[in-house]
Amino acid sequence: MQCTRHLLLAIAGGIVATLAFADAPTGSLALPVEELVLDNGMRVLLAPRPGPGLVAAAWAVRRGSGDEPAGKSGVAHLVEHLLHGGSTRVTASDYARLYTEAGAVGIDARTDRDVTAYFLQLPPERLELWFWLESDRLLHPSFGDVGRELQVIAEERRQRLESTPLGPLEEELQRLFWGAHPYAATAGGAASDLAALTRADAETFFGEHYGAGEITAVLVGDFEPAAAREMAGRYFGRLPRVRSNANTAAGAPSTIASAAASASATASGAAAASAAVASLPSPPAAGTGAIDRACACAPQARIAYPTVAATDPDRPALDVLAGILGGRTGRLQRALVDRGLAFAANAQHESGRRGGALILELEARGSASPQQLVEGWDAERARLLAAPPTADEMERVRNQVTTGAWRGMREPLDFALRLLVADAQDPRGVPDGGWRSLEGWPRAVLAVEPADVQRVARRYLVPERRLVARITRSQR
Repeated sequence: MQCTRHLLLAIAGGIVATLAFADAPTGSLALPVEELVLDNGMRVLLAPRPGPGLVAAAWAVRRGSGDEPAGKSGVAHLVEHLLHGGSTRVTASDYARLYTEAGAVGIDARTDRDVTAYFLQLPPERLELWFWLESDRLLHPSFGDVGRELQVIAEERRQRLESTPLGPLEEELQRLFWGAHPYAATAGGAASDLAALTRADAETFFGEHYGAGEITAVLVGDFEPAAAREMAGRYFGRLPRVRSNANTAAGAPSTIASAAASASATASGAAAASAAVASLPSPPAAGTGAIDRACACAPQARIAYPTVAATDPDRPALDVLAGILGGRTGRLQRALVDRGLAFAANAQHESGRRGGALILELEARGSASPQQLVEGWDAERARLLAAPPTADEMERVRNQVTTGAWRGMREPLDFALRLLVADAQDPRGVPDGGWRSLEGWPRAVLAVEPADVQRVARRYLVPERRLVARITRSQR
C-alpha cells in the first residue's frame, strides 16, 4: 500500500562540504541554517553555502490534504494550482515569463498530506524578483479559472492514478487502511469530491490556512544573507498573520487585520489546532483483515500496520525496523527473494504529523501466490519477535542512516524541501522541534538498540490491526 509520499527525496551523491557532524559518535548534524521570524509570524530559513550555481528558493504552508474538510478532498491541491495563476496584478503568463527571463528553472509545487510547497531555482542576483512575485500572489491571489484548473487536476488524476494498473487499487487500500483518518484520501482528491469543488471552497481553504503564521520560506545557495533578511522583511513582512476569511471567500484580496486581532486569532487558532490534532482518529484499532483483489499487474501482497506520528519517541526505532527488514541485504530479501518466493520485497516506514504506517510491498516470483508471500512474512515476523536484530544488522542500518543524512543535504533544492517538511511535521516552540528535528534525527536513530527494534515490532506489528491485500493478476 502506498500512502501519500512525503516531499523528502532520496538523493544520490557525495557529502556536503559545508555540513559537519558536530559530534560524530552521537551523530548530531550541525545545519548551517539561520532562522528569521518576521513580525507577522512567518519564518524564513537562510542556508547560505559558497559555490556557483542557482539558489533554491521555496516556501510552504503547513497545511495539506490532511487538513481538508470532509467531502472536500482535493481542495488543497486546487489552491496550489490556482496560486500558479499569478495575482490580480501579475497574470499567469507574465508570472511565468518574468521567471523564465530571469533564468529560473524547475518552477513547480507539490501538495502533500501535511504541507504544500512552492519551489524553483534561480540566479542569486534575481532573488528580489522571487520575493516580490511570491509575496504578491499571496497578497493578491487571482484565483482565476477554477473550472479549467479542475479539468487539469482531473486529467492529472486520470494519467497518474486511474490509467495505471495499480493506481485505483492503491487509492482503495489507502482509504481502507486509514478509515476516518485525515490521511484516507490521496493528495489529489477523490473523483467525486473534485467534481463538486467550487471557487468558494478554494477561497475558504486559502483564507483559513494561508496566513503568514503558517508559512515558512527557505533559501539555500550562494546568496548574501543580509540582503535576504532585508528583502524578507520588506516583501514577506507585508503578509497578514491571519487572513480575513470573509473577504477571501468573497473573492476580494486578503486584508491585514489589526495587530491585536491577529495575535489573538493566532493564539486561539493554535490552541484549536492542537486540540484538533490530539482528538484525531487513529487507523483502525480493530482488525481490518485481508482483502483479495485483482489487477493487470504481477501477483503481490501489500501489508500495512498503523504506527506513530513523526514526533513520537518510537519513530526512530520503527525507522530502524524498516531498515532491518528492507534493502538488498535486509531480512525480507533473505527470507523471500533469495528463497525464490518473491521477485522483490520492500519495507518502509512513513510518518506524518498525525500518524504513520509500516508498509510491506511483496511481489511474487514464478508460481508463488500472494498468500505464500503473507505466510513467508509471518514466519519472518515470528523470528524477529523471538530474537532481536544482530549487531551486523544494526551496523548496516546505522551506516545507511549516517550516509543518508549527509546525502539528503547535498542538493540545495532537496535540502530546502527537507527543511520545509520537517518544519511542517514537528511542533514549533520546542527546543528540537520544527526543522531542527533534522539535526537530532541521526542521533536518535543511532541510539536505537536491538531490544528497541524488537519492542516496537511487538507493539506495532500486530496481526489484528493490519490490512493485508492479496493481489492476483486479472484474467482480462
